[in-house]
Amino acid sequence: MAHRIPFQPLPYDHHDIIQARLQTAPMDHGEAILSACQVLQGLQDQGILDILRGLLDSRDEVLETAVDAANSPHTIRGIRNLLIIADLLGDLDPQQLKNVTQAIPLALGQITHENERLGFWHSLSILFVRSRWRRPMAAIAAYLQAVDH
Repeated sequence: MAHRIPFQPLPYDHHDIIQARLQTAPMDHGEAILSACQVLQGLQDQGILDILRGLLDSRDEVLETAVDAANSPHTIRGIRNLLIIADLLGDLDPQQLKNVTQAIPLALGQITHENERLGFWHSLSILFVRSRWRRPMAAIAAYLQAVDH
């Protein structure tokens, strides 16, 4: 018949291991510790640590104020509007958006150019005579028709 072998695990003290790691940390991570100290000193110099400490001390009041602000109707509408804009931006082709954003400064430069004053009829003739303007004009008309509905 088999006999039981007594097993007694050695005591494991987390504090001793942590203490040993702390003693070797300056040698192992000296540069990182110095950088962290510089960052902390900068935060202290700017008063940011005092602000964070104040936020922690009054976290219940801060959380209550934030929840009250988030529950207001204009905040909810704003968040909904941001989601709609994000959805719109996701639907746009990046190249088309790039073309539009690059065309705006050029168009403003032509409008404000003082040497050449464009009249109303001249502007209309540019829009209707040049064939490259047909698609943008159709897009504007389609947009205005969609907004009207």
